[in-house]
Amino acid sequence: MWTMILMIVSCRLILALGEDVLCNICTDHPRYRIFRQNIQEEGIGAACEEAARIILTQTEPFKMVLVKDDGIVEEVDPLEDDVFSERDHYISRVYSDSPCSEIVDEILGDVTWDRKWIYDNLEYMSEDYKKRVMDTMDINPTDIINGEYSPYFRNIMAYLIFRHPWEGSKTAVEISLVIARLFTVTENKDIETLIDIFRETSGEFEYSDENLGIIAQEIEA
Repeated sequence: MWTMILMIVSCRLILALGEDVLCNICTDHPRYRIFRQNIQEEGIGAACEEAARIILTQTEPFKMVLVKDDGIVEEVDPLEDDVFSERDHYISRVYSDSPCSEIVDEILGDVTWDRKWIYDNLEYMSEDYKKRVMDTMDINPTDIINGEYSPYFRNIMAYLIFRHPWEGSKTAVEISLVIARLFTVTENKDIETLIDIFRETSGEFEYSDENLGIIAQEIEA
């Protein structure tokens, strides 16, 4: 969990002393990189509040933008090609005309995993957050993800699917549903509340290899 703690400290340092005091790692936040055999992909992580806002409020489907091409062509790894082709397929599905719940069901398939066991066995920075997650395990978020907030949840799913190709699309959608369930029971249903839940969930799950590993192992098996 040290990654998240480092990010919090970094933000406070910037506010107090300015950007010049930060080391390269801190300056790089909230950017992340996905290294493929012949491609380096970059994006911004939702654990940063402003990054979460940018991701949520995109009005056009996410797309890759080529920044630099070194002209080197390498042989494609078949496994990598399969993983990233599946990822790109599901991102396209997320932005299709199908209801959000239909896309969720298509990606998850038959839910055979024990959600309560999974989330009870993760490591949390906030016990309050864990309690809220566990208390909402039986909530059905269909109305939320299909209603007026559907565009935001499509962005959340697309972001998580894009960022975690090796953990799998099921893992990405499962984490999206945690956000949806937490948002379903909140009293103040507005974009600022959703941004906060998105940011908090990203910090708890995305920045912990252990938590991501547990979720992926149980769901993608």
